[in-house]
Amino acid sequence: MSTVILAITCLVVGFLCGCTSIGGILLIPVLAACTDLGVHGAMGTALFSFGFTAMLGTALHWRHGVLDWRYAIPLCLGAIPCGYAGAFVKEILGAGPLNVIFAILIIIAGTNTLFPVRSGRLNIAGKPFRLQQIALFLLGGGVGFIAGLTGAGGPVLSVPLMIIAGFSPLLSVAVAQPFQVAAALSGSVGNFLLGTIDLVTALWITPVQLIGVAMGVALANKLNTAALKRLVALMCVGTGCYLLIRAFMSSMS
Repeated sequence: MSTVILAITCLVVGFLCGCTSIGGILLIPVLAACTDLGVHGAMGTALFSFGFTAMLGTALHWRHGVLDWRYAIPLCLGAIPCGYAGAFVKEILGAGPLNVIFAILIIIAGTNTLFPVRSGRLNIAGKPFRLQQIALFLLGGGVGFIAGLTGAGGPVLSVPLMIIAGFSPLLSVAVAQPFQVAAALSGSVGNFLLGTIDLVTALWITPVQLIGVAMGVALANKLNTAALKRLVALMCVGTGCYLLIRAFMSSMS
């Protein structure tokens, strides 16, 4: 039964990512609950699978001509070393702190989706192109570290931060895909060396997610994606609150 629940979750998560670019972060708590991987293994295995779903997303955005590599490359260069470092810091932290960090992250992600940030607050996009690249490199490093630390793919933070910096939502979503590839694969190298990736599980949940992504992209223009985003946001906030309460109860026992 747990395998069926996990398979359905992977399909739904892939579908939501294809439609809305968010939802992948919901896989980790289900993966931890339905397997004996523990929080470290669930984060490592999920991050590994996100690298492949992001490859498909990158190809689709490239095919539609909305992916600008001038902005994607600095993000990726920042993510590569920092995602690797985040994976090693994750191994130092216990399950309790990791659950708290992850819970706060998905609550932030859900809240931002319900109440989107205003574009251009920092106006980095209006600065000289060289300064934009430096800012994107630093953003990629910070978000890449968090991706390696928590197993989150990266777009859940990179997209709203780029929008705050004044970049268009379409560009922010498009460059988030190759950025997620870099962050996920970098973090996965560290996770592989630490033995926190279950390749058997990853090899079957990844294709299921890819099927969901393809379905989501195909139906993106036919569905009410705004309503889907709100639904995912509420799920993120609810899941995050549950994880925080559970972590608090565990610390009290």
